[in-house]
Formats: sequence, C-alpha cells, structure tokens
Amino acid sequence: MLLADVNEEAAKKGAALITDRYPNVKATAVKVDVSKESDIKAVVDTAVKEFGRLDIMVSLIWMSRLASY
Repeated sequence: MLLADVNEEAAKKGAALITDRYPNVKATAVKVDVSKESDIKAVVDTAVKEFGRLDIMVSLIWMSRLASY
C-alpha cells in the first residue's frame, strides 16, 4: 500500500500504523502535490518500483475540503 499526501509526515504515520496493525502488509509513504503532474507521475513510478504494479489508485483530496465545512 502506498500512501501519498502533501503532508509527508502524516502519510508516514499512516503507513507506520498500517504496518504495525498488519505486519504482513507492506506500506510506504511519499509526498505528492496533486496540482503537479510530475508529482503524480512520480507516485505511479514509486508504486510500480515498490510493488511491481499499480492495481488501484484512489484520490481522497476532496475529503480535506469536507473537513473545512
């Protein structure tokens, strides 16, 4: 599982939480600014490098906007 967020520390904490709770699950984190195409491509490249492929990609950027309402 690859967690990507503009807040890299939060993504790292999430990845650590996943690996702590599920030791057989590989989780890693990267920083991404979804407004930059190069960052998105880098996330895909990292997923392929770390896991051999990308099966599913989900964007939850909208959730941060809900929190502000």
